[in-house]
Parts: sequence; C-alpha cells; structure tokens
Amino acid sequence: RNINGGQAGMHVLSLASPEAPVEIGHWPPTLPNTTAQYVQDCVPIGNRLYASSIYNGIQRVLDFTNPALPTEISSWTYTGAFSHNSWPDPTGNILYVTDEVNGEPLKIFDISTLAAPVLVNTMTSNPQAIVHNAHVKGNELYLSNYTEGIRILDISDPRHPAEFASADSWPGLSGNFFGVWEVCPFFPSGTVIASDMQTGLYVYRPVRDYGIVRAVVDSGAGLPMGGASAYLVTQGDSLVTPADGIVQFAPGPGTHTVLARRFGFYDASATRTVSVGSRDTVKLTLVRRPSRSYAGTVTRAGSGTPLREAGVNVLYTALADRTDALGEFALEGAPEDLYQVEARCPGHRPTIPIGDRRRRGRSPG
Repeated sequence: RNINGGQAGMHVLSLASPEAPVEIGHWPPTLPNTTAQYVQDCVPIGNRLYASSIYNGIQRVLDFTNPALPTEISSWTYTGAFSHNSWPDPTGNILYVTDEVNGEPLKIFDISTLAAPVLVNTMTSNPQAIVHNAHVKGNELYLSNYTEGIRILDISDPRHPAEFASADSWPGLSGNFFGVWEVCPFFPSGTVIASDMQTGLYVYRPVRDYGIVRAVVDSGAGLPMGGASAYLVTQGDSLVTPADGIVQFAPGPGTHTVLARRFGFYDASATRTVSVGSRDTVKLTLVRRPSRSYAGTVTRAGSGTPLREAGVNVLYTALADRTDALGEFALEGAPEDLYQVEARCPGHRPTIPIGDRRRRGRSPG
C-alpha cells in the first residue's frame, strides 16, 4: 500500500545498486489496484513473471520482457484456488502452484498453451497439511510444507514428480500453520535451509541415493486409469494416479514392490530392484471384479421387528442405502469381495457385521 493506505500494486525494483534499490515499474499499470489484482508472491524467470493473486484465487503469467512495464498474457482460476505461490519447471511448460489451505494439494499445470492451461496432476504428502511454497532448482522441486517439513522431488519428468527426500522439524500433529514456512535451495554450495516457525532455522544437505520406479496403471483395456491408489509398499509411500495413469516413486537402493488398487478392481503389483540412478517402469493392469446386488434386512435386536429408515453403509466405499418400511435394503453393482457393512438407526446401537457381498444377509440392529 502507499503512504495513504491505498492499494499500490506490485512494485518492480532495480537492484543494479543493491544498497539503493530503485523502483522502475509496477503492475497493474493503473492504480490503485483491486483486491483481485493483489499479488501475494511472484517470481521472474526469463521473460515471464509468474504471479499469484491469493484473495481471488487467480494465477497469472506476465510478459516481463520490459520490467518497467509488465503486461498480463494469461490468468486463470481453478477448483480450490487460493493461489499463494508458483514456479515453472526448467522448460517453462509446467507450472507448480501452491494454495495455502489445509488439504489443498500441489497443483501441476501444463502451460505450454498459455491461453488454455490444463491441470494435469496434483500431489500431497499428507491431505491434512498445507503446501506453502514451491521452488525449482534444476530438475528438483523444493516444497515448504508446514507441518510436513521440507520435501524434495525429482522433476526430470515434470508432470510426475517423485519425492526422494524430506525432513520434518515439527514434532506435533499435521495440519494448520506450524512448522516449515520457507525453504531456500539456491546456495552455490548445495546447502538447503528451512525456517521452522516454532523450532528455528535448519541447515540441510540433500542425499540423492535413489532410483526412479515409474508405474503405469491401466484398466485392462489398455486405457490409462486415473483415480487409482498406488503404493510403494516397502516404504509406505502412496500416490493417486492422474488421468494418464502414471505415478513415479523414488525409493532408495533395494528391492521394492509397487501395488495399485481401486475400488471394484483386483489389485495389481510388481517388484523391482532399485539402485542409485536406476530407472524402471512397471505396468499394472487392474481387472474389474464381477459385481452383483447385495440385499438384506435390518431388524431390531430381540424382537426382530424391521427397522425403517436405517442407514446401511459398506464401510470405506460409496455404497449406501436406506431401509424401506419392511426394513429391507438393496445395493446394486457391488463388486464381489468381503466388506464390513454398518447399519445405523436413531435410538439403536449400530452393528457392523462382516459379510461377503455374494450372499444375501440379515443385519440385526
């Protein structure tokens, strides 16, 4: 803001004399600016400037060829937008965007066509946590991740980052504004520093003792499968496949198993031996399970009287129904498997019988 309290936009200063910076430009060109134009964070890379307008959730790309007169060439919003920070990959075709909100993942946009940016992937180290800032150095992406510390990802495939290192200095629970606020990887020595708001300043040296395992998940018809969960079983890491069905892990040397899973499909897994610098690809085909209806009756314990409007849920799935006047429920299209089915009705203790969907069951309430 200016001395009168008005919104004064984003300022561009020349550091030709670092001890005496001189303002040479600003954006937007017309002042005062609006709240929608407020820039929370920006970074100039080449002849572009990437600017995040947090309050209205707008990500911007400006032409910075003339720093005295930046001009906007693209802007967009997206689901969950609270655009806090952004940084491009070395090609300038991929943009990493953070939103300083609990539960919002890192967003990965394809900006090769600036007029039509495409969200191609999202990632999070913990869905309860906040990704604060992203910085790119070479083929590595550094994230300050609040309660999840710092995370370092290999972005040799910029659409599918692979986390190979992390350090967590926050001893408490995940979520909210605690822990690592910022990370700086730009020292010529290779040293990385991180500021933890509660516990202090940390100095790190990344260790790059990993290989890449690329998992390609498809549906059995040769079609990529998005929305599948992929697990690096041996290290406890997990990712969700984007629309192209591809995820990457960066485990340390040794033998590692990758498993893919999605509701309604049989699991698929593959095991590979990893060495430092190795790269391997596994194809995981998920075959759909047979499905059928699963029906039953919810009754009052003791009397056996049918319970109306009882909620029936197959735990950890989207399958659910409510009982009719006869206490009956029916779940259509249930993939064959073993499930826990929970019945709840006001004024009654719930029950959770373990059932095989292939059998018609009765659930006492």
